[in-house]
Amino acid sequence: MHNDRQTEQRIRLVAKWLTRPAKPGLLLYGGVGNGKTTLARAVCRTMAGLLAAADRMLAADAWQASAEELRQAERLRRSLPRPQMISAPEVVALIGTPDRFEAIKKSALLILDDMGCEAVTAKHYGTEISPVAEILYARYDRMLPTIITSNLDDDGIVRRYGMRVADRMAELFDRIAFDTASYRQPIPR
Repeated sequence: MHNDRQTEQRIRLVAKWLTRPAKPGLLLYGGVGNGKTTLARAVCRTMAGLLAAADRMLAADAWQASAEELRQAERLRRSLPRPQMISAPEVVALIGTPDRFEAIKKSALLILDDMGCEAVTAKHYGTEISPVAEILYARYDRMLPTIITSNLDDDGIVRRYGMRVADRMAELFDRIAFDTASYRQPIPR
């Protein structure tokens, strides 16, 4: 049985972070199947939809819009970062495409799904790198908005990525725990 009040509270906390973030990052963490990725996707789709509507209004529909509507659309376009959602395993696969990897590091709003499910290190032309850690360092240096979903708690992050990453994440990320049972159907036995 799921507590809808907890789900509503998490949605409120994410909305608060989106409108008045205390920190540039948001970590959604906890067990499997309890809505972290679903909520992150909803944020991505909502922001992308708002930006697309503003872009449409400022382009083809501009002749139909009032001056105030055009000003609002332009303010929205300037104020909302363009979200980019990618899974941690996909990040590792980008090592062979440096331009794409660099774009992920610098994206206006990165939503990194399933941190902790990827290989921690990867080889690129014989050099071993930690792609997720490298992205986190780059985003930390620029204090860029970042949302991460993970099954790892603080101790798990330290064990998997080390204290340097965990320490930066402590400064960069607000946290929302997802500690309810899985929404998915139980596996029949």
